[in-house]
Amino acid sequence: MRLYSRPGNDMTRRFPLIAQALTALRSRSCIIDGEAVPYKKKVRVNGWRLLQIFGAACLAAVILTHVAERFDLFPSMGWGLPHSPGHYIDLISAILGCILLPIGFFGNALMRRKNSN
Repeated sequence: MRLYSRPGNDMTRRFPLIAQALTALRSRSCIIDGEAVPYKKKVRVNGWRLLQIFGAACLAAVILTHVAERFDLFPSMGWGLPHSPGHYIDLISAILGCILLPIGFFGNALMRRKNSN
């Protein structure tokens, strides 16, 4: 019994449980089309990584507010005015993104370095 990927790579060693299950079918040959996804049993939530992702999302929000301002997508936001909701969304997103992204990045790097030793 062999498992092959679309490009023709032998995937039998990578997915031994699937190969065993197909061997139990006792068929001489068969074609099964599907997808196999490796599953990690231990998944740890890394707070530093979450801070990094949230910071990146804030910076993406800054870009989106500028796109919305350029194309005047939400006129009620008062884009370009000093005390408008759009101004504060842009400002707060920029501040949070510039603070959280590097903190999360360096915290995550230190944690990975500590765990590798």
